[in-house]
Amino acid sequence: MNVGVIGGAGTVGASVAFNVAMSGLAKRIVLVDLKENVAMSHVMDIEQAVCEQKAVSLEVGDYGLLKDCQVVVVAVGAPERQVGSRDDYLALNIDIIRSLAPKLVASCPNAIFITISNPLDALNYTLYKLTGLRPEQFIGYSRNDSVRFKWAIGRALGVTPHVIGAIVMGEHGDKQVPLFSQVTVEGRKLDLDLEHKETINGLIRTWFLEWQKLDSGRTTGWTSGTGMIHLLRAIAEKSRETIPCSVVLQGQYGLSDLCLGVPVRLCKTGVKEIVQLDLTEQEKEALNSAATKVRSVIAKCMM
Repeated sequence: MNVGVIGGAGTVGASVAFNVAMSGLAKRIVLVDLKENVAMSHVMDIEQAVCEQKAVSLEVGDYGLLKDCQVVVVAVGAPERQVGSRDDYLALNIDIIRSLAPKLVASCPNAIFITISNPLDALNYTLYKLTGLRPEQFIGYSRNDSVRFKWAIGRALGVTPHVIGAIVMGEHGDKQVPLFSQVTVEGRKLDLDLEHKETINGLIRTWFLEWQKLDSGRTTGWTSGTGMIHLLRAIAEKSRETIPCSVVLQGQYGLSDLCLGVPVRLCKTGVKEIVQLDLTEQEKEALNSAATKVRSVIAKCMM
């Protein structure tokens, strides 16, 4: 597999490149960024960091180098700053997506595109519409929401998160939908009481604001970089792992013409299957509310 990273000089892009190199899933990694010197510094560092363990080629260049990439990660975006919502990045990032679309069609029209830039759901859908390529090729990386759900459950229950099964659907943002009906611990369904649910929801809802208060100027590079390996492994190795991703819906869950986070199975051509879960009425209402919100952001992208 060859992997391209657009925005390879940034926190997320560099972390993705490092984690992919360490995983051994890619033979070649291409970093594309306006800051070529910074991208090259990452390449020089990563190739030595992994040279004793993995054989992988890393290079920096323009969009033409993406022509042989099976997967292209779109991690480019406006610089991290204090914001109240991920939607605050829309004005700058939509212009980047608009300029990016024709370049991707020209250089790598058969690739799978994994978008990380925010607001994730709307930008992933807009990139799909602007390119005119197959919907299965477009994946929004929203796995971090489910990781944070597991982390919050673990904190509330005093359980290590690696034995917890949990998934978040909906928007990668304020309208995320944590599925309490699907939570498991060591493979067994767990019925959480109202007090625990309120504690967990509190941890989830305040996490982004607490992160913003730090004003660190960086985004969640480590979580996104390690989580990306789950997607790439599913693509490369025909894994049947169910992964939460923001994808183009075409009637699933009664929704169409937008991207939302849902459980999917991936393959070498992109989205193989959107998994239909049995949701509670409350979860269905929350998912529909998320769809309404995302559609309003998509409408701004299409102006």
